[in-house]
Amino acid sequence: MSRVLRTVLLAGALSVTGVASAHAATPDRIAVVAVGTPGGPALTAAAAPVSILQVVAGGDGYGSFTKLPNDVTLSGTEQMEGHLTASPDGSLLLPAYGAAVGTPAVNTTASADVPRVVAKIAATGTVTTPTRLTDAFSGGAITSVSTIDGDRLWLSGTGGNGSVVTTTTGSTTSVPLVTTPNAASAVMAVPGGGLFVSPGYASNDEHLYQASTDLPTSGIHPTTRVMTTNPNSDSTIPGQSVFLDLDGTPGPETAYVSTPSNLYKFRLLNGVWENAGATSTNGGTIALTMSDGVAHIYTTNRVGVMEQDDLTPNANTFTYSQSQFLATAPDGMEFRGVAVLPAAATPAPQLDLSTLSLPNAVGDPTQPPLGATVTDTVTPAGPFTFSSTTEVPFTFLAPNAFDVAALDPTHFNLTFKPSAIGRATITVTVAAPDGRSFTRTFGYGASAATDATSRYLAGGSDASTAIDVGGGYSLVADDELNVIGLYPDDRSGKPLTNWDFSAVSNVDLAVVNKKKERDIEASARAGDRVYWAGSHGLDKDAKVAPERNTLYATDVTGSGADASLRYVGQYNNLQADLAAWDHANGHGLGADYLGITKSVTKGSDPKAADGSGLSIEGLEFAPGSTSTAYVAFRAPLEPASNRHLALVVPVTNFDQLVQGNPQTAVHAAFGAPLLWDLGGLGVREIRRNDAGQYLIVAGAVDAAPRFALYAWDGVAAHAPVKTQDLAAGTEGTGWEGVMSLPSPFVHGSVARLVGDRGDADIYAYGTAAKDLGAVMRTSRSDTFALDAVPTVLGGPGGVVPATLSLTLGAPASFGAFTPGVAKEYTAATTANVISTAGDATLTVSDPGHLMNGTFALPEPLRIAIAPATWSAPVSNAPVAITFRQTIGATDAVRTGTYTRSLTFTLSTTTP
Repeated sequence: MSRVLRTVLLAGALSVTGVASAHAATPDRIAVVAVGTPGGPALTAAAAPVSILQVVAGGDGYGSFTKLPNDVTLSGTEQMEGHLTASPDGSLLLPAYGAAVGTPAVNTTASADVPRVVAKIAATGTVTTPTRLTDAFSGGAITSVSTIDGDRLWLSGTGGNGSVVTTTTGSTTSVPLVTTPNAASAVMAVPGGGLFVSPGYASNDEHLYQASTDLPTSGIHPTTRVMTTNPNSDSTIPGQSVFLDLDGTPGPETAYVSTPSNLYKFRLLNGVWENAGATSTNGGTIALTMSDGVAHIYTTNRVGVMEQDDLTPNANTFTYSQSQFLATAPDGMEFRGVAVLPAAATPAPQLDLSTLSLPNAVGDPTQPPLGATVTDTVTPAGPFTFSSTTEVPFTFLAPNAFDVAALDPTHFNLTFKPSAIGRATITVTVAAPDGRSFTRTFGYGASAATDATSRYLAGGSDASTAIDVGGGYSLVADDELNVIGLYPDDRSGKPLTNWDFSAVSNVDLAVVNKKKERDIEASARAGDRVYWAGSHGLDKDAKVAPERNTLYATDVTGSGADASLRYVGQYNNLQADLAAWDHANGHGLGADYLGITKSVTKGSDPKAADGSGLSIEGLEFAPGSTSTAYVAFRAPLEPASNRHLALVVPVTNFDQLVQGNPQTAVHAAFGAPLLWDLGGLGVREIRRNDAGQYLIVAGAVDAAPRFALYAWDGVAAHAPVKTQDLAAGTEGTGWEGVMSLPSPFVHGSVARLVGDRGDADIYAYGTAAKDLGAVMRTSRSDTFALDAVPTVLGGPGGVVPATLSLTLGAPASFGAFTPGVAKEYTAATTANVISTAGDATLTVSDPGHLMNGTFALPEPLRIAIAPATWSAPVSNAPVAITFRQTIGATDAVRTGTYTRSLTFTLSTTTP
């Protein structure tokens, strides 16, 4: 007789024990414990909500099988918890806390106050908690449950009253069985094999223990080490295990042990469990099925569920297949336990959703629908009907408040119709014609009502800068995330694609599994090259943050929806170059006139209300240039002695800075800084149109909701002109970037701005948008008609050709020279100058001596020009030219006329 004994364990211990025949080769249905809320905030030690997600082996995603009640919870950070067990009656068993969502430090509570429960999830989706222990695992965690008949339970955990206890379904008390080890991540009750125990993850104990060769129900049982999982490693503490009886002899002879680092196979040889091999598949929880002589092994870790098969389970070696990721944990959730669901006699229709997190906005006609795919072996073409409910009654979204669009008999789009702001977990049910049904749950949020042109950008709440790539699409960066997304301008929803260049451009700044925030705040495009700049300031705690000093470049190929980015290189010394230039008086205004060094010294708030911080938030190229870029600052305001002017610094070799990874041979060269009066505001974005006009988004240096638009003609000597004030957007959106702008600027022409609303509670949920999971975060874009556009920037105009014109007056004459008499003779003429240049100079060739044939006067001719220089364009400027000639009493003079040809030149250095 061939028996399969299955034990499940996840991120602590997930136990399924039972005897079954090898099943047919049909896709397994896998149940996975997911802790948290789809798209929700980061998990903490507080009690977190729990769902059971279903995954089909070989399938293409997951869906929510059951959302557990809010008083069946797990700790958000205790990785040993959440092991799932399949009961012989077809239900699932989950050890958990009988505590409300949000209960602080739930795994330290007393069990008398917060009972340790065993939730029973029936195949119909009904959830009950008949077993509620008040005497076990007090002050600690409940980690796993094991059963062979659905009534007698063995449980593991930490805290008081033993690491393994036993009880029966429906009880409130338990009997301790094991006290050593004093913490257990998993217990496995194995018919014919006994009771096996895995130690707690914090113990650094890499042994699997056997507490008894039978299945005890009373007494304290000493444990014996029977397997070691660290022959070649020091990070393989056992988690959940599966035991198999494959040889027909009573009792198991094959075991698979899941650890956080590896998956091990053991074989019982001559009464000793011997290591038969290991793979690098990591997990901690495990489930297994058999078909066609192959062991299908399913494991989970925090982020995913994987399958790896043993092709020769009855051999003394581990002949394993390539591991395969079946599903990734939804954003805002972590995976814990795993179990294999029993096959249904008459399977229900299967429902797969396009996402488990869907952000929408009230009244948005472009918001994306929820995609639904139905698979039914009984009635493949339906017709199918849908219904929806929320976990508790919510007024913002009534039951069944959605429209269904059938794409074909099995594919549908569900468009929800919220009436107000809110957030909830929604259950969608699909029913077949004969009444069989299946449910999925997903996280849903509705943000504030939009106007006719506003759109939301899902996937980030802190949009900070944008680049138009044509065809109605923009590249948008988020200053809280290290990603760039490609978004349509006129439709709400998630990006078509994302790029994260952290791996190549900031690999040295990665910390554990969290990449440091580069705070991308500015961007500019020159041809096919796009530059992205961090803020180059301190972090929000006024601490030095070198990762923010990143300037990197990408090349764009294609346009519109087909645009793609390729990393080029980076530069990390711009902040240091600016500080050195200012300190050395490179601008000629005085050493440290701009106060850059002080602004980037630890303790300087980058968003100080007095404008003394530093944050680069605007970047654009000078007119007609691909090398000189204007670096614009939100702060500091200048000068340091009287902060009220916005700062813009030209970098004249900008294109040379990113030619390396990072480039270190070249330093930034700077032009004369521009100081702009923007009404006490700094620059949040600057963008140039095809007509050479610049739109400036100005905003407060601190968090105050003050914004304005300015237009500038690109002439350094000209000041930007205010077009209008801007109110903060819906839900406190702060305008930070320009997705598209008109060319030329005329009254009523439209620009689309994008904004940051990371600090807003966009779903009235009590959580700032930036603290939600990335999928549920949204930024906002809106269009604005330009108001008071100055005429210098648009409308009728003319072209001034380059002109240097010099007109000389009548020839000058000294009259008659008197021989033998010492005298200085004078003569004068005039000139007229027209110059369109920035400067001009009038010079004359060396006058030499007046000549009469071959005879020259002894004294040279002298010439004075007044004025001879101009520092601005002039029209018909008069010039006085005076000639002087000295003749001495003994100077010989020849009869006739003395003359000299002279060349006058009008020139410029700035045409």
